Amino acid sequence: MMTSNNQQNDNRDERNDTRSNAQQDSERRSSQPSRDEVQGEGDYKSARRFNEAERKFVESGKVDEAARAAKPKSEAEEREMLEAERTGKSRAKEEDPAITNPKKQPRTPRTQ
Repeated sequence: MMTSNNQQNDNRDERNDTRSNAQQDSERRSSQPSRDEVQGEGDYKSARRFNEAERKFVESGKVDEAARAAKPKSEAEEREMLEAERTGKSRAKEEDPAITNPKKQPRTPRTQ
């Protein structure tokens, strides 16, 4: 007796789906990055590294030196920097609350 190609394909599909739901869920989870490995805005590992580097820089006492080095070298450069700042602010939804109220600092990711 001969079976049709459709029946053979159906039988193959059934054999391939013998994995339990738990196995399938486990495979799906293992292919997803862990919470600390999320990239993009939710990249907690990079945020922690940045925050630590920022803290060390502030504690190093080099902030004033860096600010002086970043000062415009000419009036033309100062105008260019001010224009760039205006352009950036024009695209913002609102002023950063930390600027108008220093007690309101942005939330940082929780460390584990």
